[in-house]
Amino acid sequence: MQVSSTGNQGLKRRMRLLLFVVAVFVVWGAFTYFSQSKQLADKESKLSDLTHQAEVAKAEKSQLEQKVKQLNNSEYIGELARKNLLLSKKGEVIFLTPDTGQK
Repeated sequence: MQVSSTGNQGLKRRMRLLLFVVAVFVVWGAFTYFSQSKQLADKESKLSDLTHQAEVAKAEKSQLEQKVKQLNNSEYIGELARKNLLLSKKGEVIFLTPDTGQK
């Protein structure tokens, strides 16, 4: 039993076709891998930015909650009124002095 040259050529054609299919699959797989790795890196960067923004928002929230607690205190409100609005308690005298820093 001899393998004829046409049978040998058919085998070569099938091997080339198989090699082509495998090469296309490998190229597709590589393209998909690199595309997804880029998307993953972008999403990780966005996640770190959003995490940082969340931490800043939490810090601001805690500061605002502290400010609300202070504003619920009548002594603090009175102190602010005396400082910013130049109000005084009964019997107090307010003296206005010129600003020495501005000339």
